[in-house]
Amino acid sequence: MGVPLRALLATSGLCAALVFVVRRALPWLQARRERQASPLLEAAQRARQARQQARESEDRVRLLLDSTVEAICGLDLDGLVTFCNPAALRILGLSAPEQLLGRSFYAMARLPGAEQALPAVWIEAAVHTYAHLDQELQLRRDDGALVPVQHSAAAMLRQGKLVGRVVTFLDIAERKRAEEALRKSQAQLRMADRLATVGTLSAGVAHEINNPLAYTVANLSFVQDALARLPDSMPGVDVAELRASIAEASEGAERVRRIVKDMKTLSRMDDERIGVVDVEAALDASVNMAIHELRHRAQVVKDYARVPLVRCNEGRLVQVFLNLLVNAAQAITGNAPERNEVRLATCVDGRGRVAVEISDTGVGIPEEVLPRIFDPFFTTKPVGVGTGLGLSICHSLVTGMGGDIEVASKVGVGTRFLIVLPAAGA
Repeated sequence: MGVPLRALLATSGLCAALVFVVRRALPWLQARRERQASPLLEAAQRARQARQQARESEDRVRLLLDSTVEAICGLDLDGLVTFCNPAALRILGLSAPEQLLGRSFYAMARLPGAEQALPAVWIEAAVHTYAHLDQELQLRRDDGALVPVQHSAAAMLRQGKLVGRVVTFLDIAERKRAEEALRKSQAQLRMADRLATVGTLSAGVAHEINNPLAYTVANLSFVQDALARLPDSMPGVDVAELRASIAEASEGAERVRRIVKDMKTLSRMDDERIGVVDVEAALDASVNMAIHELRHRAQVVKDYARVPLVRCNEGRLVQVFLNLLVNAAQAITGNAPERNEVRLATCVDGRGRVAVEISDTGVGIPEEVLPRIFDPFFTTKPVGVGTGLGLSICHSLVTGMGGDIEVASKVGVGTRFLIVLPAAGA
């Protein structure tokens, strides 16, 4: 049985009306939904932006921590490392954070110059105090090496409560070396200033001694000649004893004259003049000035080959020889001159150069030290004995003359210095 046409028309009109109403209502509903969803979308957008900014901020902080040369560590209230940056690993000689995280930071620390670990009381105060610490420490690496660091520590607070410590430290080994080098340089400058003053005074003293020495030598010579004309025996006078006494006095005065002459030669070391110099005479002058160092320690053996003259500054050449002779004397321990010797030898090498050898039978120089023997400020002598400049100056002076200086040594046997200089004819 079919639906009446009137009913269908009525239904169709109702549907059309509903469609019309829905179509008119949809934009309003859509706008209302958008109005309701807009705050949620904005909140979600703000959340995404905040997360992005947090990631960017974290990346910047991590980049900063990774790039700084200063080591940074975070400690918990037990003093254990909870965070470290690459600089901390580098200074401590580690390759991965896992090698440092969880370790007690202050267990690796020492006070400067101390071999013992930090006292437990010191560590307790350093970890649990609110105060800022700034102190030099030494950190012991896993290989046993001690690294000097400038260490700072500050409280890490959360809502005003102490939750740990932030520790920073900087490797100051290079700074310490620079400070030590500066200290040595200042000491050497003071020494050089005193030596310059002594050199100036010695020239004046030598000149002043020369005047009374001249007539002392002349009068001794006159008395010696007069005694030679007297008979060998005279009543109440021991002529032989007088002659021996005057001979000794004359020999002493002559030795003083030679020393004064040699001092005047050394005082001219700042003179830039170059001339022909007798190497063997310069060696003799140096021995005369160093004899007080040598006579109780070794015999001086001379093996001269009558070599040609060299062209150089005489005062500087004497300074080189004198320095090497004093070093040779100081290398010989004890007072047994009959068992030790300082040997001076000259010859001409295959290239026509004048070679001078100064050797001793002293303690010798260790093999590991030998390559540094001419370095400025390097010395193996105790503090206050060696300046660390003598051999460096010798090297500079010899090379400045166009020559070479070499050293060979063996512990327990002795040391040999070889100076080679161009002959004046060359």
